[in-house]
Amino acid sequence: MVAYNPDKRPTLEQILNSDWLKEVSNLTEDEEKKIKKELEDIHDEIKNPEEKKIEQKIEDEKLITRSGGNDDDKIFTDTNLKPK
Repeated sequence: MVAYNPDKRPTLEQILNSDWLKEVSNLTEDEEKKIKKELEDIHDEIKNPEEKKIEQKIEDEKLITRSGGNDDDKIFTDTNLKPK
């Protein structure tokens, strides 16, 4: 259905008569609910990408991601480290 070359894509009639479409047209109520939940989860993941989750985790856990502007806020305190 998503072939780059339009000549290799199935026709609408072929899609409507495909085994896959017949299968999803005859789902039980429980199967429908399961698939709907899976699709909603996928939608939520696309809508809220991992970057946003990481950002929220940093904020929620009050993680320090940068050094401070003065000597009192030092993250790295090993005085044996020397610049090159």
